[in-house]
Amino acid sequence: AVNGQTSHCFPLTFDTSQPEVTGVYGILEAYKNAFNFVSLSGPTLFSNILAMANQYASRHASQKEQEYTILLVLTDGVINDMDQTIEQIVAGSKLPLSIVIVGVGRADFSNMEVLDADDTPLVSNGKTMERDIVQFVPFRTFQGNPTALAAETLAEIPEQLVSYMSSQKIQPNKAIVPSEVEIQNAPSIRSLGETMNKGFHDRAPSAPPTHL
Repeated sequence: AVNGQTSHCFPLTFDTSQPEVTGVYGILEAYKNAFNFVSLSGPTLFSNILAMANQYASRHASQKEQEYTILLVLTDGVINDMDQTIEQIVAGSKLPLSIVIVGVGRADFSNMEVLDADDTPLVSNGKTMERDIVQFVPFRTFQGNPTALAAETLAEIPEQLVSYMSSQKIQPNKAIVPSEVEIQNAPSIRSLGETMNKGFHDRAPSAPPTHL
């Protein structure tokens, strides 16, 4: 709930006209600040945020505007809208979208393994997902190893991005070389994993974080 109002999908800036922040550290600051206004509780619903991600990604990448959306979901493993979630993932599989699910804690993550769909593609309303867009990562497996955590989290993104662009016959544009300042300020794969690892320990939510 946000200030007493129940919501399953809202920006952590609490401003729908400006829902975005800059960089990994901007995300973490917004996440930490949210606990001053948000109380976490069940049920845990994935479909709302997935529908929003689909809407965001539906602007479709083009040869000129090569945009690709990555949704990161942190969850304790509980999910109360499995069928609706599968429906949204199947719909998102035709969009420039990847979904990374990080399971926190020692709960039963069998439903997350189903959503990962590495072995069995998801089917909803008679439609089969067009491509694999979900990667599930159990945090406990990589706890204390931020480099491995970050690598596993990002492992399937390159193939998923290329598979979408190839299906749309979109070729890479000419590379834009970043400046030395941009390179120095960009977080490395290791620092990203360290930030995630530290963030979970500094402020571990007591209820499912998937509402955020």
